[in-house]
Amino acid sequence: MRKFNKIFCLGLNKTGTKSLHTALEILVLKSSHFTVKEGNMKQIVAENHKKGLPLMTSIEDYDVYIDWNTYKTGLLFKQLEEQYPGSLFILNTRDLNSWISSRKKHIQRNLEKHPEKRLLVNQPGWYKVDVDKWVAQRRDLHKKVLKHFGNRDDFIIVDVCSGEGWKKICKFLQVDIPEINFPHKNKSPNGTTN
Repeated sequence: MRKFNKIFCLGLNKTGTKSLHTALEILVLKSSHFTVKEGNMKQIVAENHKKGLPLMTSIEDYDVYIDWNTYKTGLLFKQLEEQYPGSLFILNTRDLNSWISSRKKHIQRNLEKHPEKRLLVNQPGWYKVDVDKWVAQRRDLHKKVLKHFGNRDDFIIVDVCSGEGWKKICKFLQVDIPEINFPHKNKSPNGTTN
C-alpha cells in the first residue's frame, strides 16, 4: 500500500459513502463514517474549526474520513492538507439526479421517524428538501476541489454508485484487488443505491 498520512473523502453525503467506508475497511484501513465512538464527526469538525483547532482533533486515530463534512466544512480541504501533510484525497460523487433522489428519500425517512419535525421552521438536520441549494453547493464544492487538486496523483474522483470500485480505488492505493465483490450498502429495493 502506498504511504499516506490520512485519506479524506471530500464529497457530500448520499454518494455511496457507506459502501466506500466498508470497502476501505476490507482493505484493512481504520475508516470512520459519520458517527464514530467520539460522536458525530460533522459536529466535531465544525466545533474544531470554530475553536481554531486542527480539524480532526479528538478523532485523529482514523486512517480514513468519510461523510465527515457539511458543505461549509468540505471547503476546508486546504486546511486538511496543511494540518495533515502527505494525505490522500477522494472526491466521492454520483450522478446528479440520482443524488438528489437519494437525498429526498433520506429526508422522507427522517420525517417518517420524526413527524413532529415537519412543523418546525428552520429545523436543523435533514427535514427539508432544498434542491436548488443542494445543487448550488455541490457545484461549488466540486468546482473548488477540482480547481485545487486537478490531476495530482494524491487525488481521485470515485463514483461507486455507477460501478466504480475496486479497480480504481486499489490502483490509487497501490494494493491488490480483494477477491470479493465491492460492497454496495444502502441499496433500495430496485437495486439503486440510496
